[in-house]
Amino acid sequence: MLAKLTRSPARDILVPFVPCDASWLGAETRGRIAPFSRVQFRTVGRLDKSHAEHELVLDAIVQGSPKAASAAMRKHIESVYNAYADYQSDV
Repeated sequence: MLAKLTRSPARDILVPFVPCDASWLGAETRGRIAPFSRVQFRTVGRLDKSHAEHELVLDAIVQGSPKAASAAMRKHIESVYNAYADYQSDV
């Protein structure tokens, strides 16, 4: 979905490899991260930052760089963790 929204070239590469019967995986993943998403996206600018972080991951995949993709994903996860920790400290 992000690739479609951002008109990323990753969409053309990744979509054909996603099996039709794996839709449950996306739904399950969204369900698991929903509480974190709701919290972190209350922070001004976090949604745009998250989209940019995902774009970096997809760009690295498109470029065939697993190390860069892994590093970008780790940085994104750390950013999400920090946003959630900041929220928790304010509550």
